[in-house]
Amino acid sequence: MLATSIGLNVQRNVKMKSIYQVLGILIGVCFDIFYITKHNVETAVCCSFSILFASVGLYVDIQLLRGHWRVWPCILRRYMLLGILGSFLSFSVLLGSLYYEIKRHQVPSFQSVLWCLLSLHWSIILAWASNKYHVLLTDVYTLSKGHS
Repeated sequence: MLATSIGLNVQRNVKMKSIYQVLGILIGVCFDIFYITKHNVETAVCCSFSILFASVGLYVDIQLLRGHWRVWPCILRRYMLLGILGSFLSFSVLLGSLYYEIKRHQVPSFQSVLWCLLSLHWSIILAWASNKYHVLLTDVYTLSKGHS
């Protein structure tokens, strides 16, 4: 039933993206534990944000595959706003970290910059996918109501 509403190609792409997100979450959790044990708080927080946005993106994809968003496509706008907010937050933390390290005349920490960029990556994917699914499912919902 889901394959007829969103298409087999979209379903396959969502499954592939979900595998990518699970790998990102697992790698993030491993590094987060490592940074916490090494008392590197700044990098652990950036890593935790990356895990958060990858997890929310995975949740959105799983709910799409289960057909939940066909009933409530308006909720996807909230996840899009969360992704946009996460993008701004990640970018501002990245710039703040770079500014703070340069002001102290030190080389910026490679790990915190990397995890800020990964957090930015996952939040942009969350915003993009939520908007894409909202448009797709709103069109499907509108077309299905027109044929009734």
